[in-house]
Amino acid sequence: MRLEEPMRGLGSAHLIATPAQPQRYPVVHRADIMRTRWPVMNLSTQMFFAVLVGLGYLVAPVMLIWGWVRWVRSAKQRNLASILSFMGFFLATASGLLAIFLIVYAQIHRFGYYDPLLMRIFKTGVLLSGAGVVFAVGGVWKTNLLRWHAPISAVSTLAFWLMAAAGE
Repeated sequence: MRLEEPMRGLGSAHLIATPAQPQRYPVVHRADIMRTRWPVMNLSTQMFFAVLVGLGYLVAPVMLIWGWVRWVRSAKQRNLASILSFMGFFLATASGLLAIFLIVYAQIHRFGYYDPLLMRIFKTGVLLSGAGVVFAVGGVWKTNLLRWHAPISAVSTLAFWLMAAAGE
């Protein structure tokens, strides 16, 4: 350390101590600063959320509408597989209607962070979709009207609820 000239206005008693060698600070790039403030998701996580968005917002409505149109226009089958598929499809539809209700209600009511009502709605949606997946898988083993509509719709609505919960 060496002593520099006194600071002005403080008199000669206050000398400034500086290091003999100037201290070199590491060069910090802007990308490093951005990375430390907001962690960047890796590619597999980004792809996972992209699949959830695609299933929840694109596949679910298309499969639900297409399945109901197909079910209304065709003759009904009365075997165990078709009943299980219909039950799974019905539960997936209930979950989808709950999602629509939630989106509309969220525009009117302001949900707080981890709002208890919102958490109960998420739980109900996940349970409806999960039960829909279980029933729909039971109906896949034999050909029927909703053989593939039911499991795809149920998995898609489950993806919506998982994405909504992850966004909370």
